[in-house]
Amino acid sequence: MRALLFIVLLSLPLGAWAQEDIMAFINNKYARRFEPQPVEGYKYEIAKQVFQRLLKANGANRMPPSKLVMNDGRRYMAWMQASTREIGIEEQAYDICASLGKDSLNALAALLSHELVHYYEKHNWKRHFVSQDDLARKTAEQGKAYEEQADYFGGILALSAGFNTYRTLSPLLNHAYERYGLPEQIKGYPSLSERLQISQNTAERLRGLYQVYQTANLLVLIGAYEQAVDYYDYILGEYQGYELYNNSGANALLAALELYEPKEMPFVLPVELDLRSRLAQLGTRLAEEKEARRRKLLEQAQLWLKSALSLDEQNTSVQLNLSILHLLRQEWLDAEYRAKKGKALAYADADSSTVANADLILGTMAALQGDTAQAVQWFAKAKRLQPALAAANLSALDGSTDVQDATSEPVKGVEQIEAILPEDFLFAEPDYQRTINLAAGIYSGFKPVGQSQVLLHYDETGPYYAFFHQTQEGYTGQSLKGIQLGDRKTDIVKAYGPPSRLLMLSQGQCLAYDQWQLLFLLDAKERLERWVVFRKELPEQN
Repeated sequence: MRALLFIVLLSLPLGAWAQEDIMAFINNKYARRFEPQPVEGYKYEIAKQVFQRLLKANGANRMPPSKLVMNDGRRYMAWMQASTREIGIEEQAYDICASLGKDSLNALAALLSHELVHYYEKHNWKRHFVSQDDLARKTAEQGKAYEEQADYFGGILALSAGFNTYRTLSPLLNHAYERYGLPEQIKGYPSLSERLQISQNTAERLRGLYQVYQTANLLVLIGAYEQAVDYYDYILGEYQGYELYNNSGANALLAALELYEPKEMPFVLPVELDLRSRLAQLGTRLAEEKEARRRKLLEQAQLWLKSALSLDEQNTSVQLNLSILHLLRQEWLDAEYRAKKGKALAYADADSSTVANADLILGTMAALQGDTAQAVQWFAKAKRLQPALAAANLSALDGSTDVQDATSEPVKGVEQIEAILPEDFLFAEPDYQRTINLAAGIYSGFKPVGQSQVLLHYDETGPYYAFFHQTQEGYTGQSLKGIQLGDRKTDIVKAYGPPSRLLMLSQGQCLAYDQWQLLFLLDAKERLERWVVFRKELPEQN
C-alpha cells in the first residue's frame, strides 16, 4: 500500500480620543508637558516584528494598512489613531511588557493586537467624542463592550500569529496601572476591577478556543479531515482572517487528494497549511461517488482560497494552494501562473523553502502533461531543500508509487506519556477540566496531566473518538525507545525507522508513525519539540 507523503504547512487570538484608549490612557501625574519624541532602535524593531506577525495573521489587505510608531511619552501606553492609520506604543509600555519575562512577547502581542482590533472594527469612528462628559455617561457600557471585543478578538489574532496571550492580560493591566499611576476608576471607562474581570473572562474563552484549535490540528495530522470539520466551523464562527480561509482551502485539498488513486496522482504536492492557525470547514455534504466528492471538495477549496486571496494577495501559501487547485483540475495555465507568482513572492521574501515547493508544483505539472525532461529539471531544483519530496517525485517518474518505505518492524510494547495507558484513561471516563459542545453530539475535551495534556474528540453517533496525549514544554520523560525532547530527527529515525508519513509544517515537520500510533513534532532545526500518543475509532472515509 502506498505510504502517503505530503507537505502540510498547517500556516492557532477606546475610543476616539485621537490617541486614547485605556490601553491609551488619559492624563496622569507622569504626563509630560512637551511633545514625545520618536523611539527607534532594538525596542522598536522587536515591537515591529510582533506587529508584522499580527498583520500577516489578520490579512493586511482587509483595510488600508496601519503602521506602528513608538515614542518616549508616558501618557497613553498604546493607542490607535484612525486618521493617520497609526498603532502607537510608548517605550514605557514596551518596558512593562519586557518586565513579564518569558511572556514579554506575548504581552506585546496582547497590547498591539488589542489596538489592531480597535482599528479593524472601526471603534475609533464609533466613539470619536467619547471623552466629552455628556457622551461618556451614554457610552460607558458601549466602551466596556468594545474592550471585551478588543481583548477577545485580539487574543484570537495573537493566537493565530503564534502568541499565547490569555495568561498575560491581567498582569499586563496590573503593571500598567501601577507604572502609569492610574486610579482604580477612570471616568467613562470600566474600572480596573471590571477590566480585570473582563480579562479573566476573555482568558477562559481563549483557552477553550485554543483547545478546539489544537484538536483540529491533531485531527489533520492523523488524516481525520472530515472529523475536523466541526472544529473548524466552530472557530470560523468566532473569527475570520485570511489564514482561516487559506487553511480551509488547504484542508479541502488534502481531503480531495485522499480520493485520488496512486495511478491518477503518483506525485506528492506541497499543500500549504499553518499549524498555528485554525483550519476551517468544508461546508458541503459530500456525495457518495468519489468523483462527485472530489469535485465538491475542489469547489469548496476554490471558494475559501479566493476569500483568502481577497484579504492578502501577496501571501505565498494562498498562491501555491491555488496553483495546486488548478493543477488538480488540469487548468494548466492558471496553475502555472499561480505557482510562478508564489515563487516570485517567495524570492522577494528570501523564502527558499517555499521556492522549492513551487518547483515541486511546476515539476508535477510538467510530469502530468508528459514532459518528463522538464519535470526532472524542476524536481532537481527542489531537491536541495526538499530532498524527500523531490526524491519521491523523481521515483514516481520512473513508475514507482512507493514514495517512502515505512519501517516494517513489529510493534513491541505500548507508548505512554506520564506512565498512562491510553486505554485505561479512555475507559476510566475521566473528569475533563473543560468540555466544549461544538455541534450536535460532537464534543471536545481537555485535561492537563502533570507535564502533559489530553485532548479528546468524541462523537456520540458511533460512538467515535480520537484521543491525543501530548507532552508539554519541559517534559522530562522518554518515549518507549528512549527519545526525549530536544533529540534530533536522525535520532528518531534511528530508533523508530522511516515514518509512515512526513508532514512539513510552517515551523518544522511532523514524523507520523501510524503503526506506533505516535506523532513526533520537530522545530525548524529538526529538534523534537513535543510528541503525541494517539488512539482513534473513527468512521471510514471512503
